[in-house]
Amino acid sequence: MIRRFAPCLVLVAVAATGCARVTSSLDDNLGGNGATHDLAAASGIPDVGGPSDPDDLATAAVHDLATPASPSDMALPRDLATPPDLATPPDLAMPSNCHVVINEVQTGTSASGTEEFAEIYNPCASDISVAGWKLGYRAATNTDAVGVSDDSTLYTFAGSLTAGSYFVLGGANFKGTKNGSLATGLAASGSIALRGAAGAVVDSVAWGTITAGNAFVEGAAAPTPPTLASPGGSIERMPNGTDTDHNNSDFSTTSTATPGAANH
Repeated sequence: MIRRFAPCLVLVAVAATGCARVTSSLDDNLGGNGATHDLAAASGIPDVGGPSDPDDLATAAVHDLATPASPSDMALPRDLATPPDLATPPDLAMPSNCHVVINEVQTGTSASGTEEFAEIYNPCASDISVAGWKLGYRAATNTDAVGVSDDSTLYTFAGSLTAGSYFVLGGANFKGTKNGSLATGLAASGSIALRGAAGAVVDSVAWGTITAGNAFVEGAAAPTPPTLASPGGSIERMPNGTDTDHNNSDFSTTSTATPGAANH
């Protein structure tokens, strides 16, 4: 052990001058036996350490800048990995007012005026009861109020339409697969409406040359269905099942009818 020597101190209380020995913890450090206070600790000054036993300045009691006392939790920020679910936006394909629609109409072919059909479609995600519903027909010149009786009832429904299903009503000479038969024919210009059990119009379409005031027109009339060689063409909703309540924009002509299947 390297011994240290006490410096020469001038004490005001001592009359004589000279080097006076002052007992302290330095005695302990120097091998003395006096029970004294550590001068290095008496003033409250942290011991920066001597050559033989230094305090570790690397671990001095300073504020840890790497770990503030009360920081905002930077390790757990707002979870940007799970924002509001953009993968499940409001369902545009199945709006809350989803309903059964008249999806396609054929008024005849060059072979026969009764090679015709009307297709009903349920575009919704669930089955819909159509018990007591009717498909009504009005001539192009009919301007009666919607509550007045139609010129004729083409079909009366029973049961339900399953989600995504098609229901085809064919004319006398219709050659495709049908679910029911039309009671009367469809003119080159005319209109039909799907009525609920209480008589309210669920959907309607008018086509060709229509007299103003026809209650089955939505917006403006759809184009006239083409008269082509069998199996013929039709007017169809495009995109399939779309209903904006404007017949002239919802329906377009096609040279290839698709009864019982999606329009294209």
